[in-house]
Amino acid sequence: DLIFLDLSLPIINGFDVLKDIKRRPNLQNTPVVIFSRNSSHDEMLRAYGLHASGFINKSFSYNEVRDQIHKTLAYWIN
Repeated sequence: DLIFLDLSLPIINGFDVLKDIKRRPNLQNTPVVIFSRNSSHDEMLRAYGLHASGFINKSFSYNEVRDQIHKTLAYWIN
């Protein structure tokens, strides 16, 4: 299992979602990769501090996003 999580969600803050995931015994060992656009270095450090497994700055190009997802899946699944 692998969770991709964008920090920019419409209703709830992505960091709050990450905290909730890591509090749930059935999910806390599931890798969570933050996949977000316009993120700062401080946001990256905060995500890792909340036990994110990875952090990817999402590209603006559809093809690059697709490639980033494929590479991340290959890394975590294989």
